[in-house]
Amino acid sequence: MAREYVYFAQGAESKNIKIGWSTDLWNRLAHIQAHSGEHIVLRMHIVGEDLRSLETCLHMQFGAHRLHGEWFSPAPEILVVIEQLRAGMTERELADYDAQQAIWIANPERINVPNKRHSAA
Repeated sequence: MAREYVYFAQGAESKNIKIGWSTDLWNRLAHIQAHSGEHIVLRMHIVGEDLRSLETCLHMQFGAHRLHGEWFSPAPEILVVIEQLRAGMTERELADYDAQQAIWIANPERINVPNKRHSAA
């Protein structure tokens, strides 16, 4: 099975949070950034298989805070979930995660490469 991601991305100015699903996290974030009027920060992501239902559950759980589509207000309940997920990571995992985030922030265009599955042969 393909690796999947459920992610929490946040607008740096608005603080609104997008809860989304992707099979190509970094390209998805680059796409969101390219279409956003503000800087987008990846707050947390979960990696695994068959995560689409998790995304759906999170959308339902936080439905009262939905602004539009997959965007939610920065409600304390959502921020607590993000922090709980981060708290469950080891120091090494957090360091690796923060390093990936720093690379993306510095060079988002570096991540935005064509998906080989969709490019011409």
